[in-house]
Amino acid sequence: MDYYKTLGVDKNATQDSIKRAYRTLAKQYHPDNGGDTEKFKKINQAYSIIGDEHKRHQYNQDTATKSNNNYNFNHNNMDDFFSDIFKSTTGFHHSYHDYAQAKNKDLRTTLHVSLESVLDAQCKTVHLNRGRSQKTVQVDIPAGVNDGATIRYSGYGQDVRTTAAPGDLLVTIKVKLHKKFIRDYNNLHSTIEIDAIDAMLGTSAEFQNIDNSKILVKIPAGAQPGQQLRVAKKGLPNNNTGVGDLILTVKINIPCNLNDQQKELLRQIKNQNKG
Repeated sequence: MDYYKTLGVDKNATQDSIKRAYRTLAKQYHPDNGGDTEKFKKINQAYSIIGDEHKRHQYNQDTATKSNNNYNFNHNNMDDFFSDIFKSTTGFHHSYHDYAQAKNKDLRTTLHVSLESVLDAQCKTVHLNRGRSQKTVQVDIPAGVNDGATIRYSGYGQDVRTTAAPGDLLVTIKVKLHKKFIRDYNNLHSTIEIDAIDAMLGTSAEFQNIDNSKILVKIPAGAQPGQQLRVAKKGLPNNNTGVGDLILTVKINIPCNLNDQQKELLRQIKNQNKG
């Protein structure tokens, strides 16, 4: 293998040029970025030789004399190259050794669940075509699961290549939108409707929560449109922070068909408030 050609550089290229070429190709073909694992291994093999000045000098001499030396690729040192080239800013969290032991491709699937269903832990069945075999997986979805959360099942992915380890199964959870409730982490937002008189005097109003339970909500006297009322621990569960709150926005219904007597009473009240 021509290591210079593999990295796409000239034989007179500087070490910095070789390093830049390697950085570009390694990012392009990195398996975490959807790249070709075999191509990625060849790129690293080339860089392990001509990226090292001493090994490069020996390689150049042997190439010039057409010596048929066998260059052993020691992937044990490639973790150092990863640390040097990618550091912690690339988002790639695997060492080279992970990819030297190439595995089959991962399988991905998406499960859609309703907002009310995440109140409790649940189990969904997924049927997989892995390539050489079929598999049925019971996906355990925790209570309060976040929209977009991904659950990984190691070894449940493709098994096409018999000489490589199976890939993983990645299950993404999508939580459907709700007509009445809006989710904010483990808090729930909704509206509660009351009439204008109750808003002025204060009252207690019944509200049906997402689990169909009835909650008696205290409406303070003088409640304003858009005012928010918080009902503690009536939201969604969360393993880290406990149960969230229910936050209700007050919506006031204004009566439209008042008779003359009712209108006169309201005028008297208004005039009394002016005084």
